[in-house]
Amino acid sequence: ALFGEMAQTRVPVYASRFEREQPVEESVKRLERSLALYGGGVTAVKLKIGGRMSRDADAFPGRTEAYVAAVRKLLGDDWTIYVDANGSYGAAKGIEVGHMLQEYGVAMYEEPSPFEDYESTRQVTAGVDLPVSGGEQDWSRWAWERMVRERIVDILQPDFENNGGFIRALKVAALAEMAGMPVTPHSPIEGPASAIKAQFASLVPNAGVYQEHRARKPVGDWYAPQFTVDERGTIPVPDGPGWGIAYDPSLLVRAKTL
Repeated sequence: ALFGEMAQTRVPVYASRFEREQPVEESVKRLERSLALYGGGVTAVKLKIGGRMSRDADAFPGRTEAYVAAVRKLLGDDWTIYVDANGSYGAAKGIEVGHMLQEYGVAMYEEPSPFEDYESTRQVTAGVDLPVSGGEQDWSRWAWERMVRERIVDILQPDFENNGGFIRALKVAALAEMAGMPVTPHSPIEGPASAIKAQFASLVPNAGVYQEHRARKPVGDWYAPQFTVDERGTIPVPDGPGWGIAYDPSLLVRAKTL
């Protein structure tokens, strides 16, 4: 209510935080186990590809394509698949990988090149036919303006912490909206902090279809609401005072006795 009219009371999410340290078969098994924790109707997921700031190297030889192919086969064509390269590629390799991702219907290609290498990222964005995203490491107003002006990426991804908080994220969203770009924050947070991304998505008209949500069980019963995913693949937008989180009062009592 302080920042504007709430556009939605529940926010669709995608499952994230799947790492790249295992070969394909083990990665797929871990994905299945993690998705089972949701217990809801989530139909979107983000996979880790490449080797992370690895100068074109894969985490394991041939892992990226084999992993994407295996997950697509497992989940079917109705699922939305995003990928995160964590700056693995230069321009040429990033474009090559992007073309492969297109074949599997990947819907978002996050941080193909090192985050400070804007030129390589811009070349990948221009050279592939799927949305490229980035910005989780960025915080400077001038960097965001350049990313929009030069179309470094298609989707802006401010991180609530790295970029300096909720209001600064809203400013990035306003900049993106003026340029006709979506903004989907980098937000692998969980527990009560999930209220921040839920409130953001309820306010921002260009917030993108899905918001990031970590594939783990709730971190405890000492707060409400619990951000469990329902049968529609959504989490609630809290409507109480402040961020809308109610804490177990006994926590404060115990804290005073320590």
